[in-house]
Amino acid sequence: MWIGIGIIIIVLFVFFRRVCPNNFVLIARNLTYIYEVLRNEYKERFPDEDAIFITCGAIDTGSYNFPIEDIKLALSRAKEGTCFLEESQDNIKINTRNLILLCKKDLFLNFVLELEIMIFLRDTSLHRDDILTAVVSVTEKIEKAIVRAKGAYARGKRPFLWHRAVSNFMTSDTLEQVRDQIGIICPKPEQQLDFLFQELVKRKHWKDINPEIIKDIFNNAKGDIDAIKRFIFISEQYNTTGNNYVQLANNTPKEFVLSIFALTLYRLGSDLVKSLSSAETEDEVGSLVRGATMAYMSSVLCAPYFLESYVGMAYLYGQIDKDIALEWCAKYKEAEEKLLNTPDEELNMAQLNRKKEILEPGEHHKTLREISARSQHIHLDEAEIDGIPSIREMIVELEAELMQQA
Repeated sequence: MWIGIGIIIIVLFVFFRRVCPNNFVLIARNLTYIYEVLRNEYKERFPDEDAIFITCGAIDTGSYNFPIEDIKLALSRAKEGTCFLEESQDNIKINTRNLILLCKKDLFLNFVLELEIMIFLRDTSLHRDDILTAVVSVTEKIEKAIVRAKGAYARGKRPFLWHRAVSNFMTSDTLEQVRDQIGIICPKPEQQLDFLFQELVKRKHWKDINPEIIKDIFNNAKGDIDAIKRFIFISEQYNTTGNNYVQLANNTPKEFVLSIFALTLYRLGSDLVKSLSSAETEDEVGSLVRGATMAYMSSVLCAPYFLESYVGMAYLYGQIDKDIALEWCAKYKEAEEKLLNTPDEELNMAQLNRKKEILEPGEHHKTLREISARSQHIHLDEAEIDGIPSIREMIVELEAELMQQA
């Protein structure tokens, strides 16, 4: 008998080392933060409270790939106030103790307990009753963790990790089917852009940029949420947000900021194109092409009159897809025509300079001379400068070459 008891004690000791109280508390805290973000910042996306609970469980247990039906069952048990007791009817001691603990009828606490049981059933090979014993022993700590997390959220503590996880779940195209299964309301395009804007201005680095600058970029999208998602993705993928945008936004006159953003993205796209020559696999080529495409398109999103990016796209696809290349040649002409036909008083200084370069070809070479004189790395003689075509000449020449192709 004593040998058997000793074995049980050893098993439980090993279990508690693996499923320690800190893990129960950590899960409870994370679930609480997710719930608070959903309830306070995405409430209009949910038809009822049940959908918020289920979404909370789905986000926190995402790595376990629990079926949504299992999350719904956990909520159903929590609402009944019995939680996980059905499967332990043969153990009266545990049942009685759990019933006493759960008699507070705290729905969120019950839901957290049920999810913790689900997680540790998946993580360990121990019997359910052993896991119940562990949960019972730390229920008070779990309850305190929930209260502390709710208080911290109310005081403004918003963990970036879980904000990002919630945002990704609520906006990712790949999770649309899961959201539909839960019953999450799909917002209209203008609502999606507003949600995305509200979330973006809270993110790391983005929050250090004047929201009006970000709003101008969103307005340029004219309701195209995919264009905004491309811009955010490529900016974060290469950390141009932290490395470039923040400093540029805070040290550049506002009327030039978006043009400088566009230039930064154009350079990124050009660097990725240059890397194509050293790519060794089709996957590397595909990744570089996709990255350059997003960089050039995002450059145009920031500054529709940044004509170099139209040329960049046309040349990028000149050897890949003639139709896409010709499409960007046409887009260049359309943007140029719109710029030339816009009254000067409606243009900022950067746009006026570009308009002047187009109308007065000599301005193009004048700009190159100034760059050559001021730059530490670029020194061009007069013959070289005279031989560099303007971007208008480049697009006309490329279009002619593409039209001659079969």
